[in-house]
Amino acid sequence: MPMKRVAEVSGSNIVLKRMDRNRKTQKFFFDQTTKTVKSVNNKNWSLNIAGNGNSANLQMTTTNSRWW
Repeated sequence: MPMKRVAEVSGSNIVLKRMDRNRKTQKFFFDQTTKTVKSVNNKNWSLNIAGNGNSANLQMTTTNSRWW
């Protein structure tokens, strides 16, 4: 049986929550222009690996389009 958990934006943090298809904070898309994963709720922010890519933690920050 699937767990039905998804990533959700909470402030600038990413947390795991139960899936709810109506919640915008649980929807992400890939932006071809900046080559980043963005939230439908806040299109100015992108998914970022903390510590300049040297961490396992994810967070939402302003888009910088840098690859590590």
